[in-house]
Amino acid sequence: MITVRRLGAEDPFLDTAAQYAERIPWRAGQSLARKIREGYFKDWESLFILQDADRICGFLTVSAKDSIETVPFTPFIGYVFVEEGYRGQRLSQKMIACAEEYLASAGFREAYIFSDHEGLYEKFGYIPAGEYTTKKNTVETLFRKELDSPHRE
Repeated sequence: MITVRRLGAEDPFLDTAAQYAERIPWRAGQSLARKIREGYFKDWESLFILQDADRICGFLTVSAKDSIETVPFTPFIGYVFVEEGYRGQRLSQKMIACAEEYLASAGFREAYIFSDHEGLYEKFGYIPAGEYTTKKNTVETLFRKELDSPHRE
């Protein structure tokens, strides 16, 4: 059974997750591994991993900032990755839903995602909220979603 697990700033399993991120064939994995090792996650920020038994097969982050640090929005869901052999099972949707639930329980009313993918995050209820130029001079869309608060009536 594939499960989603949240790793907070002090979780000892973060090193294992960093080793996994280093080995994946996506360039951003190296960046995430470096951030994990540098103590990137503070306070409520977290790494969510997909696990198939004891094996990691995907991840995402929730953090205060993302690739374009000058925007006044927070929190961000980023580094969304599912291993090729596990794709097509709605596992990124499952991780995002867990991250959203966690963020709502932490008191956030909205979540944001920067991405150059079209048609993916809209499936999960995110709406485009503008385009921004990255440090690498590429354009990414800011997606926004209102979260269901566990405290709303």
